[in-house]
Amino acid sequence: MYIVRKEIGETPLACVQRLFPDKKKKYTYAGRLDPMAEGLLLVLEGEECKDAKKYFDEEKTYKYSFAVGIATDTYDCLGRIVKHAHINENIRGKVHEAIQKLNGDITLPYPPYSSKTVNGVPLFAHARNNTLQKILLPERIMKINEHILTDEEISTVNIVRKKVTRDIKLVRGDFRQEEICADWRTVGDRSIRVFSAVLRGNAGVYIRAVVNEIGRQIGYPTVTTAIRRTKIGRWTQSDVYGQ
Repeated sequence: MYIVRKEIGETPLACVQRLFPDKKKKYTYAGRLDPMAEGLLLVLEGEECKDAKKYFDEEKTYKYSFAVGIATDTYDCLGRIVKHAHINENIRGKVHEAIQKLNGDITLPYPPYSSKTVNGVPLFAHARNNTLQKILLPERIMKINEHILTDEEISTVNIVRKKVTRDIKLVRGDFRQEEICADWRTVGDRSIRVFSAVLRGNAGVYIRAVVNEIGRQIGYPTVTTAIRRTKIGRWTQSDVYGQ
């Protein structure tokens, strides 16, 4: 068993193939990370792969950030912009209250762009085929053990756009990169609030879904701008293989 670091832009599979190129051995990972997320990934080798399920329930800790004033169809920066709005009030209190409420066992819909299947078809395929309106978006119980607002900064659309553009260039495959970058160029520059938080929860917590729910509760569009997994069970950055 190895604890490795997945980089921004990689899928978990691409991360495993980069670090373990020996095709004669079998490898698998326990616990996905989105392409735009980074941080710790648990990789199993050989006979260990049969026991992957026993690692799924390991508690995980995330540090994440989100911008208020923009929303995408994936709930993160690897999505097409579907809404943007000016924020003309101090919303820190609303954000703090929303994060406090999102503790314990919460039920949230899966993000439309996820691998959860409905009628045998992944949600991301429904989204790309414009058939989401024909299905009921499934929900998941997510157990959040600790959730803390840690920071707020005043940024700008241009600064966030530069980060999005830089990160998207690291993604391989067809993820609508050109369309996403074009969307961001249509949003005029203005101040934008970016919040950071720490979340500690069990398997199955979608940070993107949490951020979207924060936006619903505060009444403004939100988009996840960064996700970093910093701990899996007892393992931390100091346990990363090959460092």
